[in-house]
Amino acid sequence: MLKHKKNILNKPGIMTIALLTILCFVNPVFAQWDVQVLPEVYLPNNGLLNKAVGSEVKLAYWQTPRWGLAFCTGVSNWTVDTTRDIMISIPDTYERSRLWQGHIQYVPVGLSLLARSEAPQRTVLLEAGIRRLIATSNIDLLETDHVWTGPGTFTDSTAFHPVDCPDGLVGRLGIGGIWALNDQLDCVVAGGYQIDMDRGNATVDSLSVHKELDLTAVYFQLGFVLKLQ
Repeated sequence: MLKHKKNILNKPGIMTIALLTILCFVNPVFAQWDVQVLPEVYLPNNGLLNKAVGSEVKLAYWQTPRWGLAFCTGVSNWTVDTTRDIMISIPDTYERSRLWQGHIQYVPVGLSLLARSEAPQRTVLLEAGIRRLIATSNIDLLETDHVWTGPGTFTDSTAFHPVDCPDGLVGRLGIGGIWALNDQLDCVVAGGYQIDMDRGNATVDSLSVHKELDLTAVYFQLGFVLKLQ
């Protein structure tokens, strides 16, 4: 079955980020660059995904001391909720169950608009951004038949079915604090909310099974900022 690919250029968020990019590079008068390396933890709201850990790298260009634009990438691994679903159950005779297991690896590519407000010894950092998440599925659906063959005896047979997962598109809103360690290096603590803008389904074509894949999550970051200029 052919799958229809959505044109992400039609998304309002993409057009907004593109416009902000153009505005950010008009008449640069401050021109400062830094690199942010941010290990992070995600706590999804619901659905198939359980939790995630990863790291994001941002190359930030500051047009003024307060406004900047960041080019973002990284990697994260999202584990699935391993709750077993009972599909058929006949007491002392037969049971069929399904178990989702494994993880999805996402590589984000995107942009963020940054704003900062300086105060003595610290800086408040605000972020609004968008990410395209390139997915690599390492999830299997285990289907187990549990057959009773006599008093206290039974046999199990398990089939492994690979799960397909689509790429994602998310928006992010965040806030953080930055503390100077020295002239070139800062420490940053941040958190925020990730919004799934294009929910898809994890699918098992061989069984005609699908489950919603919701990337909405709260996230926390702890890392450092290296000033390049």
